[in-house]
Parts: sequence; structure tokens; C-alpha cells
Amino acid sequence: MTSPSQQAPSRNGLASAMWRSTTPAASGAAAGEGLGAGPGEGMLHAYAVLRAGAPLPAVEGIEDGLLPFAVSHGARALVVSRVRACGPTQLAQRHRAHHALCRALAFRSLPLAFGIGFSGGGALRQWFGARARRLAATLDRAEGCAESRVLVRKDPGRLDAYLDRAELGVAALRATTGRAEPGRRRMLERCLAEARAAARARLRDRAAALLRDELAPARAVIGPRAADGAEGMAVLLPEPAVAALRRRLAAHAKVLADGGIEVALTGPWPPYGFARETLGGADV
Repeated sequence: MTSPSQQAPSRNGLASAMWRSTTPAASGAAAGEGLGAGPGEGMLHAYAVLRAGAPLPAVEGIEDGLLPFAVSHGARALVVSRVRACGPTQLAQRHRAHHALCRALAFRSLPLAFGIGFSGGGALRQWFGARARRLAATLDRAEGCAESRVLVRKDPGRLDAYLDRAELGVAALRATTGRAEPGRRRMLERCLAEARAAARARLRDRAAALLRDELAPARAVIGPRAADGAEGMAVLLPEPAVAALRRRLAAHAKVLADGGIEVALTGPWPPYGFARETLGGADV
């Protein structure tokens, strides 16, 4: 687990009256245990930011048997749990546990990347205090939303076959090219390649415009970015809008597929990508 760099927080961000911690009664921790201030208090792992006073799910943290608790700064809280050092073989299990808790907080929190840890309460206070306003503003945008990913895959072979059938100019030129004498055919083949390229661009422009229209209700769109042979866009959507977008994309699927364009919607997930893109930096 890595420790983020500690920036010097503002003086008002560290006002002690603004800090409080809440440990769930069911955590098995000693009565009154909260966020200590001494150097020997142990490491803390951060999961997400949510509104102060919001209930926490009865889901174990990355350390078996320990439930997370909230450390509040003003109207926002950081969900953390105690943690001990671990070896590489435990990292995968801890990563799954981190994600499970973020899923349990879905639609009401801002998830943090796995691996944000603190040597104790003092380091946590510095980190949270220095970022409190930025985290609060980002949570306000993400609250009530989840992140889904729109994947767009293009099959050039299917696309050209579709154009040869559906685009009249391309189809007619292809037929003429097939009947032409060898000398003239070479010229017509160049014309056919140009006509296909222009028709391809028109079809992709139509598909891009369709996606822009369908993604207009999103609070944020991140991308597109290429990965694994597809272009992907992360979209931040209110909970009811996820199912509605899935239905609308399914309604367009047949037309797009005929043109060699496959569109899929994955998720919803906790908005990790939105948090990373909006907050920036490796330590948020």
C-alpha cells in the first residue's frame, strides 16, 4: 500500500473543531476507538468520500474482521479502516475487498483508487484537509451517479460489405469496375477506394453524432480512448439514466451493426474514472 505525498494543508482546513471520527458499533473495535493522533496508532486505508453522517454498510474492509469508519471534515467524510502491512499474495484479495466496499457505497460516494494509505491520523488529516474543498465539489457532481463505459468496435470488412450493398454510388461503381477492361479497371479501382473512404467517413460521422445525442444527458463524458481494439468513453449518469441509455443504444444496435459498428454499454460501476480525471494526480 502506498502513502501519498503530504501537502501542507491550509490552516482552516486543519481546525480541530471540524474533525470527528465515527467507528461502527459492529466493528469489533474497542469502545471509543476512533482516529488517534499518536505515531503508533497504525496504518489507515482510504476507500471513498461521502457526506458526513451518512450510514456505512456492514461490509468488512480490506483487513478481515474490521469494519470501516468515517472521519469527517465539515460536511464531508472520508471512509477508512485500520490495516496491517501485507505481502504481494494478499494484494489481489485486498483490491477485491476495496472494490466491494466502494460498490456498497454506490450512487452516494466518490470512490478513491486502491492504495491510498496513511501512516496514522496525522497524515490522514493533512491529506484530507488539503483536498477538502476539491473532494467536496467533486462528490457533489458524482453523488447519485454511477460510471458506465460505452465501447465502440469497428469491423472494416463488414463496413465495406455494407457500403457495397447500401451506398448506391459505391455499389454502382463497384459493378462498373468489375466489368471494365484491365486498363480502365485500375483507374476505376482508385475511384472505388476513394468513394468507399468518403462513404466510410459519412457513416462514422453519423454514428458519432448519434452517440453524442444519446450521451447528452450525462453529467460527464471522459474520452474517447482506444484500448483492446475498441474506443471507449466513460460516462457519469444518474442511476435511472443508465437503464434508459442501455435501451436506447440497443434500439440503434441493428443499424450500427449492419455498418460494422458495434456499441456496448458496460457497468454501472463506482465512478473511479471520473474521480481520477476530475481530481487528477496519482494520490487521489
